[in-house]
Amino acid sequence: MADTALLTSLVAMTLLLLASMGLLGRDLFRGEQRLRHRLGGGVLLIAMVLSVGLYLMNGRLGMSDLPLSSRGDELAAIQKESDSATAERQNALIQAIEAAKSEPDNIETLFKLADAAADAGDSDTEIQTLKSILDLTGNPLVKSMIGEALTRQAGGIVTTKALSWIDEALAEAPKDWRGQYLKGLYLSQSGDDNAALSLWSALAADLEGTELFPAVASVIQEAAARIGVNADDYLPIPQPGPEQIAGMIRGLEDRLLEDGTTADQDGWIMLIRSLIVVGDEDRRDRALTIFLSSMTGTKEEAALLIRFAEMLLPPDNLPDIMPGILDPMLARARDITPDDAGVLFFSGLHARGIGNREDLKEYWGKLQAKLDKDNPLFALLEAELSNL
Repeated sequence: MADTALLTSLVAMTLLLLASMGLLGRDLFRGEQRLRHRLGGGVLLIAMVLSVGLYLMNGRLGMSDLPLSSRGDELAAIQKESDSATAERQNALIQAIEAAKSEPDNIETLFKLADAAADAGDSDTEIQTLKSILDLTGNPLVKSMIGEALTRQAGGIVTTKALSWIDEALAEAPKDWRGQYLKGLYLSQSGDDNAALSLWSALAADLEGTELFPAVASVIQEAAARIGVNADDYLPIPQPGPEQIAGMIRGLEDRLLEDGTTADQDGWIMLIRSLIVVGDEDRRDRALTIFLSSMTGTKEEAALLIRFAEMLLPPDNLPDIMPGILDPMLARARDITPDDAGVLFFSGLHARGIGNREDLKEYWGKLQAKLDKDNPLFALLEAELSNL
């Protein structure tokens, strides 16, 4: 059956080619010179061979003699579906109009009408409704919505009329994402892609991680391609995901623990802070224990221990239970710099957290003696100590 259809297709194609040769080549074949006659026959022979070759490569061999006959029902169904969707949008618009008539001052109802009008392609109703909302609310963001509707009405072109509404919106609400996007579109359509990229770049940074970001990234890439610049220069640097963050922490941890020294102070601070942020207390305490065992007893190391104590005891979020690793950390710091104000403060704060009144009185008493009376901390320590 397939062979018959194939043969039929090839025969029909050949007949059509021969008929075309007769019509298109008659002037060439009637030429008086022999060379012209050969040229005409050669051209048509090449055309025929090329046509057959293209058909064999790209044609649908074995297709029925009437290729669209079997798709009539499919095409009719597509048209019916399209007509049905259009009818639904029109009915939704009619219902929204009736609802707005009964509640002309209801902002939510009016927004539904504006949306229904936009879906139905009724720009006039959409724009008039948005103007009514603007009159009722005075919200400058509605002005950029009007600018968007006017742009849609103009087939995607930001007209001067639309731009007027957009500029008014941005004058009152500079961070209006819709206004920024449309103003950039106007600049791009006016041939100033550099200015458009500058505006869209700031917008992309604000919208990163939102559902609106891909649309802004897309126009940035298109504009950058037009003027031959790197789009990545105008897009925010992608933030690492959870797996990437975990990998970076693990790499830093492995490097510091393998090094076995306290030399990379910035690295240790980053590691301890990262482990606190991700909430991995076991790895945090393990890293701090290794840090303690790697210390050589310098003042810089003691100061770093106090940095760690600040991370473990943030002033705005003190833990209900003191981390156990604090005790050996602060003891080691006191061995090296016993009179340091930071060491005394956090030693007293730790003592207070575990209910050790004697140590609290000792450490904060020494710290208070080091402070001037006009220091704000002096009065706080005095009030605390007086309650012991």
